[in-house]
Amino acid sequence: MKSYLSVVLLGVIALTVMSCGDNDDGWDFPLSPYEMSEFDLVVGLFALGDCVNPQVLSHVEPQEWELKINGQDIEILGWEYHSEYGSWIADIDNAELAGIDFSSGETVQYFYSVNDQTIDGEMTIPERPVVEWSENFDFNEDYEIEWTIAEQPQTYIVGMWMESNEIGYQRTDWQVSRHKEKFNIPKKNFQEYENEEDLVIGFEVIPVNFVVEGKDLAYFRVHERKMYFNHRHGSMEDYSDHPKNAWHILEMFKRMLNK
Repeated sequence: MKSYLSVVLLGVIALTVMSCGDNDDGWDFPLSPYEMSEFDLVVGLFALGDCVNPQVLSHVEPQEWELKINGQDIEILGWEYHSEYGSWIADIDNAELAGIDFSSGETVQYFYSVNDQTIDGEMTIPERPVVEWSENFDFNEDYEIEWTIAEQPQTYIVGMWMESNEIGYQRTDWQVSRHKEKFNIPKKNFQEYENEEDLVIGFEVIPVNFVVEGKDLAYFRVHERKMYFNHRHGSMEDYSDHPKNAWHILEMFKRMLNK
C-alpha cells in the first residue's frame, strides 16, 4: 500500500508559517518547499514512529532519473508538478525502503540523479530525543517542551499544528539551535481556539541532520510528537495513544490530498 505521507508531507509543510525560533546554528534550514526553491535537487527522509517516508524534489523538469538509498535502487513511479513552489515531487512507494537500516546514529548513503545533475553522499541519522511532554494542556498557559538527546543534531525544528473541521489544517514551525533542549510556545499561538469543537493540536520536536552541496540538499528528520484532543470546549485530552489517532491522521491527509 502506498503511504499517503510520502505525497502529503509536502502539502503539510507548504502550509507552514515560518518562524525564526531560537536558532544560532549559522544556517537557516528550509522549513517549506518555498524556501527549498533555491535548491535544484532535494532528497529528504522523515522518520515518523517506526515508518520512514521519503521526500524527493526536483526543481528542474525530470526527463531521466535514478535514486539509491544505501545502494538499494528506489523506484520513482512518476512526478507531480506543483506550480506554487515550482518543483516536481517524486511519487515513491514506501515499500521501496523496506530492509534499509534507519537506526539512530547509522549512516545513510544517498545517490539521486535527475537529467545531468547528481547529488551523492552520506549523512548520519539523528538520535531520537526523549521529550518531557506535559500531560495536561491549558489554552491559557504557554506550552513548554523539554527534551534530552544522546547526541546533538545539526539543528532542531519545533512544530505546532492544529486541525479541525472549522479551521482546516494550520501549522507553525520554529528552527531551534542544536545547543538547546527546551522551547516555549507562547499561548498567543493557540489561545483563540479554546472553544473550537473537535480540535486536535499537536506538538513536535524534530532533530535534523543535513548536507548541502552547491544547489542540492539532503536531509534526515526524526519526529517525536504529542497530540491533544479538545473533546469538550477547553477540556483537552491526551490523544497521542488514542486508538483513533492513526485513523484521524490518515483522514486528515486524505482530505488534504483532495483539496
